[in-house]
Amino acid sequence: MEYMPTVESTREVRRFKIDGHTIILFDDIVSMGPIEYFFILTVYSDETREPVLFVASERNTLPDITDEPFLGVFMEGGHRSYETSEKYLNRESFVERAMEIVRNHLGYPHGRVN
Repeated sequence: MEYMPTVESTREVRRFKIDGHTIILFDDIVSMGPIEYFFILTVYSDETREPVLFVASERNTLPDITDEPFLGVFMEGGHRSYETSEKYLNRESFVERAMEIVRNHLGYPHGRVN
């Protein structure tokens, strides 16, 4: 993928499986650049073992930018910012919303998660 979060290091927290994809949740993220990441959910294709989607709880640390965390989605072709909310500092709230985005992106609105 051309677009992805730029990080130095992460810690794997949890793994999920959904319809031919492995999803890994990361925290303790050391960012590179002005974007701070709290959590990143990375979706890998089981077939290619390559990432196909990233959903991140992020905050822009540049001056004059809101300091409220927002959801950023990295996909083939670019980055999209979703809603802002302090709840994305909470792991479970982040995972719940991030998995909605993952299911919709993959076309599995009710895909079984293991």
